[in-house]
Amino acid sequence: MVNNNQPLEGCCPLTPIPRGVKQFPPQGPRGPQGPAGLQGATGPQGPAGLQGAIGPQGPQGPAGTFSPAYGFVYNQWINGTEPQTVPPGEDVPFSNNGRLEGGIIHTPSSSEITITNGGDYLVNVNVVVSADTNRAILAIVLNPNTPEEMVVDSTRYEYHYNNDDDAPAIIQAILTIPDNTTLSVRNVSSPTDFDSPIVLGYVFPFFITTPASVVNATVTLVKLSA
Repeated sequence: MVNNNQPLEGCCPLTPIPRGVKQFPPQGPRGPQGPAGLQGATGPQGPAGLQGAIGPQGPQGPAGTFSPAYGFVYNQWINGTEPQTVPPGEDVPFSNNGRLEGGIIHTPSSSEITITNGGDYLVNVNVVVSADTNRAILAIVLNPNTPEEMVVDSTRYEYHYNNDDDAPAIIQAILTIPDNTTLSVRNVSSPTDFDSPIVLGYVFPFFITTPASVVNATVTLVKLSA
């Protein structure tokens, strides 16, 4: 029997292998990468990060455009006709148009003026009240005779009897008027014994010998801003 614990003559010594231990060959090279697996479920959203710094101011935009609008209407009494009256609750009529630009519309002899393009408007009203009028109150009304009707309280002007002379009732206001609004000038007096219909200014026949006319009510509107 050969003694395995002794080296063989003429050869390198052998490393003894303990009993019960298996001898494996050296590890081979890495194989190719396998295909990607299925994507997993999305995880919960993380907390919000800190707010970033404010960015620089952007360039200034182009200048806007302003569309002018203005209008002038007036009422004319003709010699030989009866004096015109405006009872309480009624609007002053305007028989004629002057310049109407920028969407301001008025039908001659009607009492309502339409403002198509809204904005801030300067409104001037001048009504010559005859001395035949005892007392009356005038005011601007927006959207008259509609569910949206509104009497502009800041434009109320009260007239009192003035020593047998005609007198102008003047209303001046800057109003913010929406698109497609109508406007009128109304006798907002209460129908009592003390208040009376407004009699618009006229000329007594014996003061004139030829046909003549008198302007006794005007409205001027000028758009100030969009």
